[in-house]
Amino acid sequence: MTGIRLEHINKSYDGKELAVEDLSLELKPGSFVCLLGPSGCGKTTTLRMIAGLERVDSGSIRAGGRDFDVPGKNLFIPPEDRNLGLVFQSYALWPHMTVEDNVAFGLKMRKTSPQKREKLVSDALAQLKMEPYRKRYPAELSGGQQQRIALARMLAVEPEILLLDEPLSNLDAALRLEMRSELKRLHARLHNTIVFVTHDQLEAMSLATDIAVMSKGRLEQYDTPMNVYRKPSTAFVAKFVGNPPMNMIVFNQGDIEPWMYKLREEVSARRSIAEPERINTIGFRSEDALVGGGNDAGRWWSQEVRLDTVLPTGPETVLSLMAGHFSIYLITGQDCTLTPGEGTVISIPYEKLHLFDAGGFRI
Repeated sequence: MTGIRLEHINKSYDGKELAVEDLSLELKPGSFVCLLGPSGCGKTTTLRMIAGLERVDSGSIRAGGRDFDVPGKNLFIPPEDRNLGLVFQSYALWPHMTVEDNVAFGLKMRKTSPQKREKLVSDALAQLKMEPYRKRYPAELSGGQQQRIALARMLAVEPEILLLDEPLSNLDAALRLEMRSELKRLHARLHNTIVFVTHDQLEAMSLATDIAVMSKGRLEQYDTPMNVYRKPSTAFVAKFVGNPPMNMIVFNQGDIEPWMYKLREEVSARRSIAEPERINTIGFRSEDALVGGGNDAGRWWSQEVRLDTVLPTGPETVLSLMAGHFSIYLITGQDCTLTPGEGTVISIPYEKLHLFDAGGFRI
């Protein structure tokens, strides 16, 4: 197993605006790390620098005890010498080659002997349950099957590190779920170090051992999936991770209503924060609020609201509520007996409230 270390990475394409800024990451051997963030946050650029498809402007990349890219030492190892496996959003299968020839392609480039090549191809196809399709052409396969062939081609060359750039984004919802399960099984069996780029938080939460959340080229948080969800380091992470997004009560945007001031004073007293004005944002997850009063009034913040809309999703119902002019989303597993426009009360445990300062950092 091979770990990866990125130290103070900077990358710019125009010499002015940084696509990646001062990024440091330690990827443990055998970990499954998701680079998560919106379009343009630098996650694909980071993966391409690990792969050697982009050069680092400054900083260093090291993996398995080897320096991959260190501009300060004028040292660079090309992609073909890094023992990496790559799968991109487009599967890039050769349409004129059969499944087995596509999987064998990298091995032929490495001049692997025919006997060993046959074994590696068969093993890779067997791992992904694609052995019966080895004589077919890509056009004769479904999208999920083509994705499996792209993975098999990568696995056949026995890479130490697997790099996946949004490989499931072209699949429909059912196939994405199936392929997430397949990737999870592969990682449990092979224990390769995997770097997976995605903007889909569900993919990151369900697949990763660790998640690196990025925004505008900078690292916002690097932690386990549940810590990213339950203890977001910044207001950006709090709002980006979660569906519906975390409810955010912000004190520097638009009209501030009396109940907001009262909430800030109460939270400040309970958290022993001497200056309530330090709290710029108070957030809470939709599933942490309930309709009605809490069973221990001293531990719960309660607020009068009115129901705006009811959004059934099947197993859950999303309620859109209004506290004055402020929108709040709440998830409940119960059928809603309220009608739009009707008033009620919501309650949230004080310990479930997340506090952030004016810089967006967790208090």
